[in-house]
Amino acid sequence: MRRIGHGQNLTPQCIAVYYTHGVISVDGNRPKVGGLLDRRVEKCLQLLNGCQPKYLVEAEAPKIISSSEQHQAYISRLLELQRKAHRSAEETETAKPLVVLIADYEAKHFVVAKVSGVDVLRELMAAHGLRQRDLADDLGGESIVSLILQEKRQLNRQQMGKLSRRFHVSPAVFF
Repeated sequence: MRRIGHGQNLTPQCIAVYYTHGVISVDGNRPKVGGLLDRRVEKCLQLLNGCQPKYLVEAEAPKIISSSEQHQAYISRLLELQRKAHRSAEETETAKPLVVLIADYEAKHFVVAKVSGVDVLRELMAAHGLRQRDLADDLGGESIVSLILQEKRQLNRQQMGKLSRRFHVSPAVFF
């Protein structure tokens, strides 16, 4: 375990991150940081446990996600918080550990397949009902579009930029 520097300010979301990544362990009911009892950690965990029920998930402080049901509950709570037009500071602070815990769970349990830029382009064309002819001006002609879609030619940076503006996506999706 990594030791946390003396005097480091530990907020509830910081505790969630440290706990998620194994920096903090809990021995019985007493938290330990790097193997040493730390009252700051204990206080922050108490803050998480002492939050008003309306800011928690199922009336308890967020914990490491261990099931798909818990994952769905955390996502629902996070979406509920994000949809609010005017969130309180406490609600904003509640959302931060949820984001970390959800991201950690998804990184461990969901695999995102790597697709080529041409596959992305094909999907975008299908979603927008476009043909090769419709992209000719953006990519430099129908023959170039055809070569790109046959994967005989790669998209260059300028073409990726034009496509990203046309489809309102990041140029990174075409790499």
